[in-house]
Amino acid sequence: MKVLKGIRWTVNNAASEFGTTARTLAGQLKEKGILPGRDGKFSTAQICEAIYDDAEKQRIRSMSEQADHRALQNAESRGELLPVDDMAERMNRPLRAMQKRICGEVELLPEVRDELLLDLKDLYASIFDPKAPTRPGAIKALKSVSGKG
Repeated sequence: MKVLKGIRWTVNNAASEFGTTARTLAGQLKEKGILPGRDGKFSTAQICEAIYDDAEKQRIRSMSEQADHRALQNAESRGELLPVDDMAERMNRPLRAMQKRICGEVELLPEVRDELLLDLKDLYASIFDPKAPTRPGAIKALKSVSGKG
């Protein structure tokens, strides 16, 4: 009985057969640390591992993105989301008014005024730029005052 030998592929031959470019396939092989045999070629299993593993990850990523998009659309249709520009417009006026009142209050001690202005700055940053650094405990303190903490 004749023993079948597995097919061995060069990057160019495999790329042509599997419908990709040699550059893309070489990058996929390298990224996964898949090395050729002593003959400088790859097995079919190695080629498939490089190509289809990426395809599966891309499929899962695409499905996840579609689900996220659908969830945002649903939340928007339920009125659970507020456009950032609307939020900025709604919050900017009251925050600026509080700032003016704090600055204009003559009976406040300077250190109290400074602390209130820093709290206001942290609140402003937490609304408009959630990744902005704030003083430790500032937002927690603001939430506890507003009843949300």
